[in-house]
Amino acid sequence: MLTDDQLEHINGGFGELASGGTKGMNIVCPSCAASNKSDFSNKVLKDAKTGSLEYKCNKCNTSFICYDGYVILKSDWINLCNKKGHKYPFA
Repeated sequence: MLTDDQLEHINGGFGELASGGTKGMNIVCPSCAASNKSDFSNKVLKDAKTGSLEYKCNKCNTSFICYDGYVILKSDWINLCNKKGHKYPFA
């Protein structure tokens, strides 16, 4: 049996174990492809209204949103929220 640390190097992303919309998914930065758990901030922000989760990459300083199985850059997500009349709380 492999440990989580060993699996991180095989599957191309760390397996999210915390509860939430990304539980069980592999997290990979869309900008620099960082994929180790230590590459990301420990603080994951959750928008209670949409259920989206915001991750921040420590390697390239990119913030991105995970929502419904998709990954989108934070700036693009804020624009989409604005179009839908939702003020993203972490803008």
